[in-house]
Amino acid sequence: MQANNTQQLLLNLNEIEMYLISNEKPVDAERINKIRLQIKNNSSHEMLTHAIKKFIAMASVKYLGDIQIKEFYSPYEWMNYLSKTVELAKSILKDIAY
Repeated sequence: MQANNTQQLLLNLNEIEMYLISNEKPVDAERINKIRLQIKNNSSHEMLTHAIKKFIAMASVKYLGDIQIKEFYSPYEWMNYLSKTVELAKSILKDIAY
């Protein structure tokens, strides 16, 4: 199950990166790209955990959630997308904790 969740998380992070690029947020897009690559390369348990926690922190209402993304009809849709991706990330953290 973790492999499928990780693949979905990587896809979602790639989409988030593309949304940020298309909305002229290159610095945030680069941060998401670095997180995605750390998760993809999965060099160690600690690195994976750290990368996922960094994404969860970035996806807060006060950071990425506060950006208006033109591809989403409303800010709530964008925040819901981020929230679903955070839940996926948290499920991975829970899986690797055992």
